[in-house]
Amino acid sequence: MREQMSAGLNTLTGGPGIEYAVDSTGKVSGDNAIKLIKIAQKYGAVKAIVSYGGFLGLNPDWDFKAVAAGLKEFEEKNQLPPTYINSYDEPNTEAEKTAVLKGLVGGTAAGLKTIGWTSWHADGDELWNKILTNSYAPALNSHDAENIRQVKALGRHP
Repeated sequence: MREQMSAGLNTLTGGPGIEYAVDSTGKVSGDNAIKLIKIAQKYGAVKAIVSYGGFLGLNPDWDFKAVAAGLKEFEEKNQLPPTYINSYDEPNTEAEKTAVLKGLVGGTAAGLKTIGWTSWHADGDELWNKILTNSYAPALNSHDAENIRQVKALGRHP
C-alpha cells in the first residue's frame, strides 16, 4: 500500500475480502475494508472508494434511501472518503440493460454515488442513454473529449 500511495494512487478499488456489508435496515459495516482504507490513508490522500471487485455493489432489492443514509453514517463515523457503488459493467443486451436500470434509477435518485463501466454508444440506444443519464459517475472506456462534455452536460461526473 505504501508503494501504491507514494506513486500517486488516490482511489481504492478493494478486492476479495474487502467489502462492505449492508443489513436489512440499510446499516453498512466492513471491518476489513476500514482497515485497508486506514492503511492507505497513512501513506497518502484517499479521495474516493470505487467499488470494482470489492467494497460495495448495487443491489436492486435495497431500500435505497435507507442504504444511502446508512452509507453516509458509516463514512462519517469512520472518516472515509465517498464510496462509489459499482452498478454495471458493459451491459450490452436489452436484458442486461433492463436489469441494470432496475436498481440504478432508484439508487442514484436516493443519493447513492452509482458508478458503472461502459463504452460510448452513439447509436441512439434508448436503454443505454437511460443508463448514462441515471448514473452518478459513468466510467467511459471508449470515448473522446466531446463524450465527456456530453456527460457533464447531463449533470453527471465522468
